[in-house]
Amino acid sequence: MYVFLVVLLVIIVILILVLKNYLSRNNNDYSYIAYETVMTKPEQILFDRLKKAYPQENYTIGYQVALNRLVKPKHSNNKKRFELSKKIGSKSIDFVITDLSSKLLFLIELDDNSYNNQNAQKRVLQKNKILENAGLKLYRFNVKNMPTVDELKVLLQNKEKSISA
Repeated sequence: MYVFLVVLLVIIVILILVLKNYLSRNNNDYSYIAYETVMTKPEQILFDRLKKAYPQENYTIGYQVALNRLVKPKHSNNKKRFELSKKIGSKSIDFVITDLSSKLLFLIELDDNSYNNQNAQKRVLQKNKILENAGLKLYRFNVKNMPTVDELKVLLQNKEKSISA
């Protein structure tokens, strides 16, 4: 009887330790810290210029928009659609310009030095192909050569000409 109680006690202690370890691991799954701002300094500068170029009474400027809110796989095959969805799952677009009915006009990406390595270039090409195949216009600018307010207005004029043509 004594051996049985000792074995039972050891099993209970082991179960408690395993449960405690499991619970502490799950609690760490939610340990995040907030960013101070949603945009980098260059993105904030461009955002301010975009607001001047595209007044909010006529346009909406979205920022850090998830790619899967802009495009979706066109395949009916569930497996293929899932594979294609995974490609865009964690990608975003820096700025999305829409009219007031939320019709997409064009997209803007702001590239910095982090885009110079080979992996980043591969991601850029992949994003470009996805957007091109979906029929969306993407403009890319380097942080060292950001467009002025007047240059941004020209982008919209060019887009409006291509829509009415």
